[in-house]
Amino acid sequence: MTDTKNTSVICCVKCNRPVSHDEIGLYKRIFNRGAETFWCIHCISEYLDCPVPKLEKKIAEFRDMGCTLFTE
Repeated sequence: MTDTKNTSVICCVKCNRPVSHDEIGLYKRIFNRGAETFWCIHCISEYLDCPVPKLEKKIAEFRDMGCTLFTE
């Protein structure tokens, strides 16, 4: 029996970079929980005028708070 995992890659709609699970969670947390298209952390950073390391810190804080958008 062959493993048939979904291997499609989700990409940022602004720059076409692949987005990670955490970037999807961050996008949903900030912009729209029901979103079906996403931005990468670099595009979110540019839009919010917020450095990437600060957004990465927020991801860690959300995960520590138990936010279900950041569980793998």
